[in-house]
Amino acid sequence: MMYILATHPELADRLRETPDAVEGFIDESLRYFTPIQGRYRRATQDVCLHGQDIPAQTRLHFSLGSANYDDRVFEQPERFDPDRTNARDHLAFGHGIHFCVGSEVARTECRIALKLLLGAMTGIRLANPAEPPAWGRHFHIRGLERLDVVFDRPA
Repeated sequence: MMYILATHPELADRLRETPDAVEGFIDESLRYFTPIQGRYRRATQDVCLHGQDIPAQTRLHFSLGSANYDDRVFEQPERFDPDRTNARDHLAFGHGIHFCVGSEVARTECRIALKLLLGAMTGIRLANPAEPPAWGRHFHIRGLERLDVVFDRPA
């Protein structure tokens, strides 16, 4: 979320002016930058999925990050859109019986952090805009290793 705010300053202003927009911003951030990229599962029985036979005990990898960019679910998925009406349909917290029980705690933490940050600081921007952000190299976890930002205090 900090990266988005630092690269799109108009969003920070909008979130300050329209606090109700924070929910959509959080969910679109989770969809766009899915933190847990995938999960492994094992087929418990033989199954045919989209014409592909999958024998029982086959180990499968499900790409949550890729699913959150499915254009059959999300219109123009490569575009960050905090007004996306179905942003909450993302799979960043999993799905079904594997849905994260702490999802509402995470959303609440994000709301509190954003409220405090946006209330205390203005002028959120990248410290070195010409330098690309340093993304972690873990296969399953997507996140920034480092993000240098600078702030202005409100007058």
